[in-house]
Amino acid sequence: MLILSPYCGENKLRSCSLYRELAKYYDIIVEPFVETGRENKFLGRILAEHNAKSALDIACGTGRHAIPLSKRGFRITGIDSSRAMIRIARKKAVEKKSKAQFLARDCRKMGFRNAFDAAYCMWNSFYLLPYNGMLRCLNKALKENGILIIDGKDWVNVRKKLKGKSQTVWENELVKGKKTIRIHREDFFTGTRRIVNVEYGINGKRFSTKEAGETIPLGALEKILERHGFRVIEKYRDLKKWSESSSDSVQLVARKSINPSRSPRV
Repeated sequence: MLILSPYCGENKLRSCSLYRELAKYYDIIVEPFVETGRENKFLGRILAEHNAKSALDIACGTGRHAIPLSKRGFRITGIDSSRAMIRIARKKAVEKKSKAQFLARDCRKMGFRNAFDAAYCMWNSFYLLPYNGMLRCLNKALKENGILIIDGKDWVNVRKKLKGKSQTVWENELVKGKKTIRIHREDFFTGTRRIVNVEYGINGKRFSTKEAGETIPLGALEKILERHGFRVIEKYRDLKKWSESSSDSVQLVARKSINPSRSPRV
């Protein structure tokens, strides 16, 4: 349950999606919490090390990875289920003279076959997506020995930091030009699920969003990947060499294998 905060104002609360109705505010909202430069440097290095010339950006959003990587010479195609995000990404690509392509597609119905050297899914998006259907399509979309990069979480470390709590509350205020965005966020952990409720106050108007995803341990994630024909070949923590630290930021690089095992349809 979302505890409505007076911090966000008195106007009527409207339920919506950050990726649709609030898409035009997305870049402002996420900017303080992402490390786009470091992420793109990491992606560029991994793609180059594996001689990947083309890559599929899954849940590409407004193109914060696809556009810079395309400017570095990679052939990038971004897909997202949100048409609003895709429209913004296309506009940004034109403004930045990027050759990145953006398509509004369901990740379970990509329609590609042997089209890409690599694919990546960044900023914990994997846990919010229907990953069984997505991985099944990805196995078809990638060329032989293609790689998949997943940017995710070490949920064991996340839960350790909670120290037994099942809820966290966080607030912030962002100012960009004439726009003031107030954020009240609550994360709930129940079983293997994480539910995120957020209330936004944007120039006096109030909006709420809700999303849920699975908190999949790394070992279980590797087994899911194997079931769909991907074998983890590299691990990183916080975009750097792997270490057994308390950081909850992890990145996996998996290679497409020839014979994926039978998997459930989701």
